[in-house]
Amino acid sequence: MFGYVLEMKNTRNTQGIFEVVFDGSDLYPDLRNFLLTNVRAGDNYIFRVKAKYQNGFTSYSQESQPIWACKPIGQLNPPRLVSVSQSQITLEWS
Repeated sequence: MFGYVLEMKNTRNTQGIFEVVFDGSDLYPDLRNFLLTNVRAGDNYIFRVKAKYQNGFTSYSQESQPIWACKPIGQLNPPRLVSVSQSQITLEWS
């Protein structure tokens, strides 16, 4: 084996086009991890990988489940009153 090729697609891409984000098929034969930078917060991505051998490439792996990049914070629920006394108010939120 000579290495791996990692591809990704942004689920915003309605055409379903994968793009190569790492090609270690010749230079990095043993590398099996990769730090992907410049992802867009709130988007999710799908990945697949293939390996290069002496006679060409393997078929692609199964596609990953969508992976959120810095999932955006949703709207918080408002604070809720738990208890009240003459000198104290206790609130909780989620």
